[in-house]
Amino acid sequence: MAPMHTVDADPPGTTEYTLLRGLAQPDLPVSRVLHREVLTCPPEQSLCSAAAQMAERRFSSIVVVEHGKPVGIWTERDALAIDFANATTFSRPIRAVMSAPVRTIPPDLPLREVAARFRRDHVRHYVVVDGDGEFQGIVSQTDVVMNQGAEQYLRLRTVGSIIKREPLVLEHSTSLRSAAHHMRNEGLDAVVVRYPDDDYGIITERDVVRLVATRCGNTAIGPLASRPLLAVDADSSLYRTRTLLTQNGVRHIAVLREGALVGLIGFTDILAGMELAYVEDLRSALYDLQQEVRERTAALHESDRAMRTLLANLPGMVYRCQGDRLGMEFVSDGAVAVTGYHPQEFLQDARINLDQLTHPQDLAAVRRDIAQAVAAHEAFTLTYRIRHRNGEERWVWEQGRGMYDERGQLLRLEGYLNDISPMKRAEQAMLRAKNEAEAANRTKSEFLARISHEIRTPMNAISGMAHLLADTELDMRQSDYLDKIQGAAHHLMRLLNDVLDFAKIEAGKLEVESLRFGLDRVIREVSATAAVSSESKGLHLRFRIAPDLPEYLIGDPLRLRQVLGNLVDNAIKFTDNGEVVVTARELQRTDTEVMLHFSVRDTGIGLTEAQAEKLFTAFTQADGSITRRFGGTGLGLAICRQLVEAMGGRIWVDSVPGGGSDFQFTIALGVATTANAFPSPPRQPAERHFDGARVLVIEDNPVNQQVTRELLLKRGIAVDVAGDGQEGLGMVRRCDYDLVLMDVRMPGMDGYETTRRIRALRGTALRVVAMTADAMAADRQRCLEAGMDDHLSKPVEPQALFRTLERYLRAPAATRPTGPEVPWGNLAFPGFHPEIGYELTEGDPTRYLTLLQVFLQTHRNAPTELGCLLAAGDCGALAHQVHKIRGSAGTLGAMRLFEAATLLEHHLRGHAPNAVVAGYGDFESALREVIEGLESGLVAAPG
Repeated sequence: MAPMHTVDADPPGTTEYTLLRGLAQPDLPVSRVLHREVLTCPPEQSLCSAAAQMAERRFSSIVVVEHGKPVGIWTERDALAIDFANATTFSRPIRAVMSAPVRTIPPDLPLREVAARFRRDHVRHYVVVDGDGEFQGIVSQTDVVMNQGAEQYLRLRTVGSIIKREPLVLEHSTSLRSAAHHMRNEGLDAVVVRYPDDDYGIITERDVVRLVATRCGNTAIGPLASRPLLAVDADSSLYRTRTLLTQNGVRHIAVLREGALVGLIGFTDILAGMELAYVEDLRSALYDLQQEVRERTAALHESDRAMRTLLANLPGMVYRCQGDRLGMEFVSDGAVAVTGYHPQEFLQDARINLDQLTHPQDLAAVRRDIAQAVAAHEAFTLTYRIRHRNGEERWVWEQGRGMYDERGQLLRLEGYLNDISPMKRAEQAMLRAKNEAEAANRTKSEFLARISHEIRTPMNAISGMAHLLADTELDMRQSDYLDKIQGAAHHLMRLLNDVLDFAKIEAGKLEVESLRFGLDRVIREVSATAAVSSESKGLHLRFRIAPDLPEYLIGDPLRLRQVLGNLVDNAIKFTDNGEVVVTARELQRTDTEVMLHFSVRDTGIGLTEAQAEKLFTAFTQADGSITRRFGGTGLGLAICRQLVEAMGGRIWVDSVPGGGSDFQFTIALGVATTANAFPSPPRQPAERHFDGARVLVIEDNPVNQQVTRELLLKRGIAVDVAGDGQEGLGMVRRCDYDLVLMDVRMPGMDGYETTRRIRALRGTALRVVAMTADAMAADRQRCLEAGMDDHLSKPVEPQALFRTLERYLRAPAATRPTGPEVPWGNLAFPGFHPEIGYELTEGDPTRYLTLLQVFLQTHRNAPTELGCLLAAGDCGALAHQVHKIRGSAGTLGAMRLFEAATLLEHHLRGHAPNAVVAGYGDFESALREVIEGLESGLVAAPG
């Protein structure tokens, strides 16, 4: 047997006789159960129209009425007689196919007798007429089965005891017309449909009526059958079977015995095999029902009392009203506190409603929001103003929802209001305070920007002149003075940059970039910067970098260098003897990200716990004596904390007074999978000349004019100078320039307007670079928006200026190396870092090779010459030559030589004269390594 929707036999406990549903008396007259709402039609109505009526309203029969008298009846079984092959059949009048004469019974016939007549006459409907022949209604077998009250009998008898025939089983490909003929000829009200997969369905008389109305007689019955076929075991009770028929809305159930289909059973079969019996005493059931009503009424009164108590204690107002918020049905006592009006004024007199109380400026929005929530069947939450009875303006918070009928139509609104005026006043006060604080912060930022501009303008002159002076012949005293000037300028610029960084942090404009870089490069730069100050104090500066760290990372190398440099500088500043140790190691790593841990440990003065707690707060140092002794603003560590957190990490300190400090931080960095680009550009510019290039400097400050002019002239650039924007615009009209260096703040026409006019005059071919003391990120953006190509902040570092020149000015053809391109793999010379050369020459190996050859030719005899100067004690001349070698070494990537030259120059200029001999030994060793490596390597290198 194929799978069916099988219902088990009666579950345990169902044999108890407890059912009492409605009228259950076998002596009840049929007039109490007949259908007075009867589907009728005139004799001339077409067969198709009658079938459509029955199918649409789910009637099992239609009574034909003529002149107010029933003259016939057409049932679902009669529909089986339709000739599906004849298309004209559907338009025939119902008179031609109705069953006549009509079977009638009187309205006072008891149900017991009606059941006997159904069995005797083998019909499914009776028309009920009174003694005068007037039509009263119709009664069916189902009505009798559901109302004649033999429940106990139904529980005792099984389905198997009354089935008399096997079902008629038809193949799924049988036509509907053929199936109807089978059912008509064999007197069946249903047939079973079998499918190739041994599954089963069923076609009933009602299905046929529906299909008559749709005129699909030649269609196979397979797609039309109801599936799956509901089935019960033959041992199930008749009561269970009747209940399943009623609950599932079907008229037939298959009967199984040991899994095999043995018959079909429906209401007619149940009626034919049963005897009427009496049910439980109706009076007992009525008593139970009355008792339950009394108990539920008492519970309802208690619930109502509890609800009223709850509503009385609520701080707000609960309401129920009509959908238009006008007619109030219920208002709680909290209305007095919220609105000033008593509930009776909302209910009895209807003198007031919620819309009247709502502030006129808020009323439209309140109505709109409620209408939208009601349309979506959602709750609504509102905040708006109302007018209190005393004339005050109050803020209320309202939450509510609509109540709907079964068709989804709005019946009423229910909601809750509460006075939130104190909270709203506090919120408005906080907003005013926030706006005032933001205004004060903007004022402070503008002040810092102005101060930055005013300081950077003279600092540009100081730094520029110091750079120009360093390239002249100086004795030891002059060199010492110059070093101190440059140190003070560097300290002042660092202080200024800290102030600007802090301003950016407070304004939320601090940016962290995502660039590819090498950690070793960052460490080298920090080491080179800190080496001089640590050596001058006699401290050991050590770096311990874990060997398994990724070679290339993705993050902001400038900000990482800023944090490390600040921590190392602080460690050196607060340590009089001993050492400073910097370590870096990996905490955890994935395929794309690594978490690094850095530590800067010193043997300095240390901190107490109270001092450490406020150390990372802006403008805060350990105590006043620290500031007096060591200087500083207390901004550095606050900025470090913000930078570390912006890079996804945290910073902290472990310290013991007198026992040193250990500053530690973590940051999250990306892992670069391939090194297809070298790290950020080198700090030292190439000694590159631009003979023939012509640059216009538009600058109103005479000192800055001189500094910029002499820096450019040193590189072979022809320079013209204009004192303001109007003069500069005139010079652009008269001459063809390769580049314009533009100050921004000038009297008359400023740099922005001058740039816009240059663009209108020459288009984008002429490069314009801002060179201004406005150093904020917003200033750079404003320059770019005005049409400038780049931005340099004052004081302009010569290296940064020359890197910009290399970006926008083309070197003369005669200075460019010619010949075949040289692979980078052939340029690995001892003592050099090729990635620095890659950045220096923008990936041109031939050009890098030429620069190395120039270095070798220039300094091939330097070890001998410098040894003579050292033996003669001419420290001034020696320092000047070391300075030149230092600049070239840093530019080309000879970092060991660069660091050794830095220390030696520091000693030679009077900072540690006793250490000159030792420092010269390290310098000479590094210099010979570079020269010997170039002498052997350049011979083998192609080109």
